[in-house]
Amino acid sequence: MAQSSIGKLMSDPDRETRRAAWRSYCDGFIEHENSLTASLCTAVRRDMFMARGRRFDSLLESALFEGNVPCTVYDSTIEAFKANLPVWHRYWRVRRKALGLESIEHCDIWAPIAEKQLVIPYAEAVERIARALDPLGDECVADLRGVV
Repeated sequence: MAQSSIGKLMSDPDRETRRAAWRSYCDGFIEHENSLTASLCTAVRRDMFMARGRRFDSLLESALFEGNVPCTVYDSTIEAFKANLPVWHRYWRVRRKALGLESIEHCDIWAPIAEKQLVIPYAEAVERIARALDPLGDECVADLRGVV
C-alpha cells in the first residue's frame, strides 16, 4: 500500500475495502516498529541533551523556543482541547450512527457519509476559495486566481 493510494481507498464506501487498505498500510509501519521506536527514543534523548545543555527548564520550553511561543500558549491549547472533548465524542457518535455502525474503527474515519459524492471542478473550487479569501485583500486573492 502506497502513500499515494491510501487516500482514495480510505474514502471508499465499502468498509471491507477500507479495512483491508488500512491494515495493508499499517503493515508497512509495523514491519519497522522497532526501528521507528529506536529512532524516536534517539530523537527524544537528543532533544533532552540539547535542552539541558542550553539550560531550558523543560523539553517543552526548548521545543517552543525557536518559534518564540510561550509555554502558556501550548498549555491553553491543551486545555481548550480537553474542554472540547465532549464535542469530539458527540461527533464520533453521530458519525457512527450515520454510517450505521456499532463501533468506529480507524478505517472508518474517512468513510463517506453521503451516498452521492459532490464533484467540484478545479476552476470552480479555486474561485470558491478566492471568494472566501476576499477579506484578506486583492493581492492574496489575485495570486490565488493566477493559479488557474
